[in-house]
Amino acid sequence: MQSVWGRLLARFRPGSRDMARQRLQAVLVHDRLSLSPALLEDLKEDILDVIARRVDIDRAASAFQLSTDGGRTALVASVPIRGLRRGRR
Repeated sequence: MQSVWGRLLARFRPGSRDMARQRLQAVLVHDRLSLSPALLEDLKEDILDVIARRVDIDRAASAFQLSTDGGRTALVASVPIRGLRRGRR
């Protein structure tokens, strides 16, 4: 028998259906914007380079996601910041 907490927490975990839907949405956004994977990778690297000029970041833990809302598309970045760069204001 599954505990009450297990059943409650299971509701908040993304299932395979939700993950597949997110992947499909990302593919559709790529197609709609005509963004090649190489261009998207270049864009991500450029964004990380600009942020890294000011603060120390964890590039390996950075994540990017394309999301759509009401016909608008956004590139959402999650970039962990380790700290400020020395000698910069």
